[in-house]
Amino acid sequence: MLRRDFLSALPFALGIAAASRGFAAPILAAKNILEYGAKPDGKTLNTKAIQRAIDDVFQAGGGVVNAPTGTFLTGRIELKSRVTLNLEAGSILLGSESISDYDANSDSSRKGGGKPRHLIFAQDAVDVALTGPGRIDGQGPRF
Repeated sequence: MLRRDFLSALPFALGIAAASRGFAAPILAAKNILEYGAKPDGKTLNTKAIQRAIDDVFQAGGGVVNAPTGTFLTGRIELKSRVTLNLEAGSILLGSESISDYDANSDSSRKGGGKPRHLIFAQDAVDVALTGPGRIDGQGPRF
């Protein structure tokens, strides 16, 4: 094997080695929530569109879900393993004012019967990230 062939194959080999050791894996999928029907108007409830994008990226083995510029009204979002939710500049995740938009079927199985409510939630997930210069407005004072 020529030295240049070896050196050109080295990054690929290191990537495979890193992935097999549990280090950051390459991005397998990148989705924009607009592709799933999300509306950046601050009025349309976008929970299902955002969750479908997260679920698709998770099923693809991981990657990034992008929220572009705009105000996206949402209820409970569950992040999954190896998924990064990226809020681009000018992007706002706006928490719904309806408490029922934060309910989930899995919450009823908690000890004591309590129903915790979350805007962004992850359980038993690894390599989860929330990135970008966008912001999250949970509208806490409204409750």
